[in-house]
This record gives sequence, C-alpha cells and structure tokens, in this order.
Amino acid sequence: MKILLIEDDQLTSEYLAAVLESHHFIVDVVFNGQEGLEYANLWDYDVIILDLQLPKIDGISLCRQLRMKKKQTPILILTACQETDKISIGLDAGADDYVLKPCDPPQLIARIRALTRRGYNISSSSVLTWGLLSLNLVSAQVTYQKQEVNLRNQEYHLLELFLRHPQRIFSRSLIIDHLWEVGDVPSESAVTNLVKDLRNKLKAAGMEEDIFETIYGLGYRLNPVPTDVLEEEATSEQNDKKNKEYEEGIALINQLTDKFLFAVQQRISTLEAIILLLQAEGVSDNNIEQAQAETHKLAGSLGTYGYTQGSKLAQTIETVLKKVAKAKTINTTEINQLLKLITQLKQEINTSQEASISNSEPKPIYSLVLGIGLEQSLLIDLQQEAWQYKSQLTSCSNTEKLLNFSQQNIPEIILFKIKKLGKKESKNLREIQEKFPSVPILMIAEQDNLNHRLKAVRYGIEKYLIEPVSSQDILEIINTLLFPSFSSQTNIMIMDDDSTIVTAIRNILHPWGFQITGLSQVNQFWKILTQTNPDLLILDLEMPTINGIELCRVVRQDKQYAKLPIIIVTAHTETKYLQQSFEAGANDFLGKPIIPSELVARVFNQIKK
Repeated sequence: MKILLIEDDQLTSEYLAAVLESHHFIVDVVFNGQEGLEYANLWDYDVIILDLQLPKIDGISLCRQLRMKKKQTPILILTACQETDKISIGLDAGADDYVLKPCDPPQLIARIRALTRRGYNISSSSVLTWGLLSLNLVSAQVTYQKQEVNLRNQEYHLLELFLRHPQRIFSRSLIIDHLWEVGDVPSESAVTNLVKDLRNKLKAAGMEEDIFETIYGLGYRLNPVPTDVLEEEATSEQNDKKNKEYEEGIALINQLTDKFLFAVQQRISTLEAIILLLQAEGVSDNNIEQAQAETHKLAGSLGTYGYTQGSKLAQTIETVLKKVAKAKTINTTEINQLLKLITQLKQEINTSQEASISNSEPKPIYSLVLGIGLEQSLLIDLQQEAWQYKSQLTSCSNTEKLLNFSQQNIPEIILFKIKKLGKKESKNLREIQEKFPSVPILMIAEQDNLNHRLKAVRYGIEKYLIEPVSSQDILEIINTLLFPSFSSQTNIMIMDDDSTIVTAIRNILHPWGFQITGLSQVNQFWKILTQTNPDLLILDLEMPTINGIELCRVVRQDKQYAKLPIIIVTAHTETKYLQQSFEAGANDFLGKPIIPSELVARVFNQIKK
C-alpha cells in the first residue's frame, strides 16, 4: 500500500514515515502543499496524509483542489489544531477523517486501515485471501495452508496489490507506480523478475496453482481461484512474530527518537531566546509569529513521540502566546509565566522516560468472554483462537467466583458448560441472570431434548449448543452476538460539551467502520441531528445550559426520532441518574471513564436491536 505524507515538520515526517514503513507501507514524503498536489496528480496513492498548516498551499485548499480534480484517494488530516470549526472545514473540503496531534502510532495505523477497508470493501478482519493463501494486513504475515511464507518487502507489496484488486489488469509501469517510491523507479524488467520471484516463493511453499495470469501486451492479472481448491480463508497465524523488515523499522524509529530529543532541546532553547527578546524589545510581528510557530511544532511533535505532559505544557505556552499576539503587547506576569512554563517543559523532557514507541502494533479492542465448566482441551483451543475474533477468553471454576466479579470486569458473553439442568444448575443460572441481566449466555449441553431446551429458554439462554462442538463454531457464534453485521453507512452522533471526550469516543468507534458526527456545541444539536439523521445517539448527561436528559426527552417528542437508540454517558453512575435517564427514554447507560470494549459492545448491541 502506497501513502503520500505531506508534513512540513521534518522531525515529525521522518518519525511518521518510519512508523508507516515498519507496518509495510510504501511512503512518499513531501514538505509543502504545492509538492503534495503535484505528487498526488502524478502518482496513484492508497491514502494521503496531510497537515492542515502547510506552506505554499494549506491543507484545506489542497483537499479542495484534489476533490475538484476528481481525485477519490482517501485523505486523512493530521493536525494539532483543536478548533472544531477548522476540522469541520477540512472534512467539508473533502477529507475523509482526521487525527489530532498528539496521536499515537496505533491510532494512526488503525485509521489508515479503516479508510482503506472502506475504499476496497475489505472485511473488518483485514485478511486478504486467494484459496488457501492468506495475507494478514495487521500482522503483515503471508501464510499458505496455515504455514508462514517468508516474502521480501516488494514481494509482499506485489501480492497485496493484486489481492486488493482481483479483477484489475496491471501493466508493468502501473506496478512500478504502486510499489516504488518516486525517487527510486526501476526498469520494467525489475517487475518481470519480481513476479517471477513471487511465483517461485509460492511454489516452494507448496502452492501448485499459478496465482498470476500473464496477459501479453497488457500485463498481469490475478487468476480466479481454481474450482478444485478449497475456497475458504486460511486461519491467520497469531500476531506475535516480527519479520525482519518490521524489526529494522523499529530500530529506525528508535534512532529517530534520539535525533528528536536532541532537536527538541534546540527548539526549546530557540523559544526561550525569543521570550527573552520579547521581554527586552517588546512584541513585533516577526518574533511573536516565530514563537508561535516553534511552540506549535513542539506541541505536535512532543505528543507524537509520546511526551503527553510535555505536549500539554507546549499547548499552554501556545495559548499564552495567542493572547499576547492578539493584544500586541506583553506584561511582566506573562513573561514570568512563559519562562516558568519553559522551565517545566525542560524538566519534563529531562525526567520523563523515553516514549515507548517500539510496540506500535495496532491495539485491538478485545471483548471479555467468560467460560464456566469448560474442559481443559476446549478452553485451550478457545484461548488460542479467540484473538482472531477480537475476543479474550478467561475461565472461572465455579458460579460463586463469577458472582464476585467487579463491575469493571463484567464479561460481554458467558459460556456455560453443563451436563444436565438439575436444581443446582438452575439455581446457578438464576443467580447469573440476576447479577448480569444484559449479558448473553451460551450453553454447551450434552443432552438434546425439548425439555432441556425449554428450561434453557426460560432461563434466558441466548444460544443452546450440543456437544461435540468445535472451538471455531463457538467463536463464530460469539462473534455474531458481539459484532452483528451492519451497514457501512451506520452513522453515530456524539453530543458532549467536552471536545476531548468526543474525540476519544470517535477514536474508539472509527476503526469499526462507523460514520461519526461529533458535536460539542449544544445549541447546534437539533440542526445537526436533523441534517445527519443518525442511527445511534450518544449523549453526555451533564452539560451547561441543556443536559443530556433534557435532550433525550426532546428527541423522544419527535415522531421521526422516537425510536432512535440513545446511550447516555456520564461519570455519575448513581441509581437516581440511571432511573432519570431511562425515564427520559434512554436505551442504555454507560459510566465514565469509558472502557473501549464496553462502549463497542454497547453500540453493537443497540444497532442489533
């Protein structure tokens, strides 16, 4: 996959390029909007990442120009700007998504993969297959008949290109456009050799079928899967093996971190010198603009490298400088405040541990599945395979231990293995239902008769499975319950006066392919609601002027939105607030701090209903 990165800060661009390359992306980097426009028009990219504040052509104008030229490449805005109006303008100009600086690498990679899944209609599993050949986009592993196939970087990219576009014919020159960076273009014979090498690698792995069709005079195309080949995806291997290219990428990231630490000290020293100049000579357009530029870059790059507190200090400095720039004068109090903040920033950089960036694999949200009474062999199989279904399975020896689970560790699914439904088992089921009324229960039983099935129905059992049952069948049923299929156009609206909470919820839900509309200005609520017609509404309980319960009542008054699913989010989880929310018409109630897996499960549950 080929990415165009447009970022004017060299340190940030080098770091981001290293992160992307360590995840098997091909990256072209440019430093201003004009170059970005030229590259985007000349070459085909899978994703364009750009900063809003770019020299020559700013990010918003660049988005508009690309869309006017009918460029449909997904665009991801990367910016330190906190103003929601600028982000909204960027999205209106044609951008598909945005990430606020500071951002962590897993979030960035997850957003990129979400964008490309939409563009290529790839399932959320992020696995491309051809018969028994499988390419896992997350782990960057290729397997044939469940055995890993070691490919060079370019061989991997070539295979990915054809699996993404199974019906398309690629000429040699078009393959070069997709697989090589702009400054490293080979001859067309290199493509011929690359195709030959990949064919040989797959043949050596045991694949007898030729994956590529050579169309003379035109190029290559992916062959259809032969009818005698089993047409099912090979199970992807557990994502704990790091290939050579990934390790080299991480080493490069660590080198860039050392380089960054040196450069950031210089940037802080420059900023301190400008502040002293402001103290001595007063405010001029030149020095205040330079101070703001240095601070802005500090805020973005510090966060990107993991110095969250340092980034916050830089943002505070930036806020003070904006006030000074507006007043066009600076007083002693502001000088002292700025110098104190710079001292704190120095101390933070010197005392903080280096950011842990080596583990930049996307961190998936795992749903907790709890098993009771499972046989050891089945338990081991489930635990080994559950990660592929975005689930984490743990066991509990008896019902008493389950009933002592804290509210912070509520499972999303309970898997209950019983031999018979006697008095003891019935009592246990009643207690589980009372403790976890909204948690689906799957029962694995030895007996298959109407009497037992009726008892299971009366105790609220969601699914009744008969032994023998495979771990894969169990996990597929769990996956269906937790993450039912939904339209890729499912739109979720978030209303919270705290924009950071809006961003946090957006970041959790975006990788699942939802369309997100975030709002922090409550006076715009009804206008945005009627314009977007969301499929689900998430409301904060406590907001100034109008609270979430009042908004919930307003929504329920309207005929069109009377049945719109509503989730109330709040730090106040007392019974009275819970009761008020449900009386107002809310469908669900979620406490803060938000647990990502719980939020995702609640959202899917409401959509399923």
